[in-house]
Amino acid sequence: GTLAFHRDTSYMGMGVFTFWLALDDLTSEMGPLEYARGSHCWTTKGVADIPNLYAKDPQYVLRAAAKSCRSKVDLVPVIVQRGGGSIHN
Repeated sequence: GTLAFHRDTSYMGMGVFTFWLALDDLTSEMGPLEYARGSHCWTTKGVADIPNLYAKDPQYVLRAAAKSCRSKVDLVPVIVQRGGGSIHN
């Protein structure tokens, strides 16, 4: 199912890297992983610390974090072939 936008450090701690691996070729119609361009620079203390990953509105935390930093949301889908992926922290 759909997970709300979040930062892994919220529940895994600092210094942890995760690897996301595509098991099938992905298209934008499949609802792939998305990143918010530039969000790694957002200071979100108190806004996105512990998100509800299964929130009714999966973009609530994302919009709140962007608003607190006076930024705009620019989503970038991760479209990769089977075996591709991303490493993030």
